Amino acid sequence: MGRNVWDPIKLSKNFYVRTYRTTGNLLVISFSIMLCLIGLIMYNYMIIKPIDFYATNSQHHPILLHSMDHPNYSSQALLENDVHTDRKPTQSLSTVSY
Repeated sequence: MGRNVWDPIKLSKNFYVRTYRTTGNLLVISFSIMLCLIGLIMYNYMIIKPIDFYATNSQHHPILLHSMDHPNYSSQALLENDVHTDRKPTQSLSTVSY
């Protein structure tokens, strides 16, 4: 067997070694990126406090809303009534004299 026979065999084996090493490196890099992303998601979910939400009607100061895990099924309102009546009620139709 001469050099002409062994050279293609060595090159083909070298190709498989390079492909194996490149694929392995890419797998390690992608696994590292995946672990970093999972860590960031866990950090955002567990450590960062929830966002505060406020209610306002642009006439009064904002009111801090308390976060709930479920809808409000009770008959009690979460916010107090916005309508503040400072004036006296008007006469009803039955007491008006003609």
